[in-house]
Amino acid sequence: MRPLFYDFPNDVDAWKIDDQFMLGPRLLAAPVLEYSARSRTVYFPQGGSTTEWVHRFTNVSYAPGSTVVVPAPLDHFPLFTRVTG
Repeated sequence: MRPLFYDFPNDVDAWKIDDQFMLGPRLLAAPVLEYSARSRTVYFPQGGSTTEWVHRFTNVSYAPGSTVVVPAPLDHFPLFTRVTG
């Protein structure tokens, strides 16, 4: 478990994120930290050969460098796989 800036040192915005983390080199976790929240804002870091981020439960793709409000229903949480090209 590592902060985003470990894997994306050249992404200035990744240095500002303190509530998301990497699990190994491919998984991005964005835990829901607000009571009864059913969505949360997620920043998708850019760098290296990352071409997209894919939600592990819904298969929705997100572009690197984007900030998106993603759903966080009770049956799954915001977990994304890094896709490289």
